[in-house]
Amino acid sequence: MFNTGFMHSDALSKVGIDHQIRGDPTLFDVLFTAGPCQDHRSAKHQNAAMANRYNAVLRQYGILKLPANIYPSLAFTDADLTQTKAAIDHAVTVVLAMR
Repeated sequence: MFNTGFMHSDALSKVGIDHQIRGDPTLFDVLFTAGPCQDHRSAKHQNAAMANRYNAVLRQYGILKLPANIYPSLAFTDADLTQTKAAIDHAVTVVLAMR
């Protein structure tokens, strides 16, 4: 379950996209910003267009990512995590093109 949050951060960091993971790796949101996000006000400086596109690409791959925290399930299978990783990799490619 911890891998889900790290998948996002690892993929985004690998290509140099500024982001913050707000929350715990098991209960989190991805914010596209270089600054720290400690509360609701500080989270508002994120790149909302990039976040919306990233979330939309994940949904196209069958990964429900709402514009808020992700709540993973203990029922995830290895196939679910493989699908999630593929979706993340594609979403990263899409948002990288937005820079």
